[in-house]
Amino acid sequence: MLRNLFKQFAAVTGRTITRSYCAEAEEIPRRGREKYVNTVTLLGRVGRDAEMRGIGENQVLVFSLATNPNYDTGADRTAWHRILVSNFRVRDSLANRVEKGDRLLVIGRIQYDQYTDAQQTKRTATTIVANDVIVVSKRRQQRNFSGEDDDLEDVTRGRQQRRFAGNEEDAEDFDKGRQQRKFSGGEEDVEEEDDSVKRTR
Repeated sequence: MLRNLFKQFAAVTGRTITRSYCAEAEEIPRRGREKYVNTVTLLGRVGRDAEMRGIGENQVLVFSLATNPNYDTGADRTAWHRILVSNFRVRDSLANRVEKGDRLLVIGRIQYDQYTDAQQTKRTATTIVANDVIVVSKRRQQRNFSGEDDDLEDVTRGRQQRRFAGNEEDAEDFDKGRQQRKFSGGEEDVEEEDDSVKRTR
């Protein structure tokens, strides 16, 4: 498509298209408006409980989200993101639900805001304006799930211990039985020898 545009422009102006022409891209005729993409997808844990800010219909939900791209390697390179939810449907559904430690999937866009701090220095704040937020798991559920795993592990260990103890008892009884049979057999042999000696005499 761009190649055809370049050819059309060259035919009209008689210019030779080179790489240096990229500086004059504004002169290329365009059909319709350009499309831009500003999409962010974050999966992380909430750093602090979400809180409502503003008054009336202008209220927004704000919370922080932590992500760590090197979680598997153990390197601590946590990045903190300021999340702002202005969509009233998403905002109201998440109000009083998002707590510290919850795992969330946030889909939104990047927004840059300039402000002046107390020292009259201009600064830029980066905010993720969330269009959709999915609660992947709650912190309480994760603790309960971990507890269930521990209980299951304890039960499994108990069964293994009981089986091991039962096997030991069976083995001990078996050894005792063999020893008793050997001992009784030895007594019978001794009695038979005594009888044979008496008969010989």
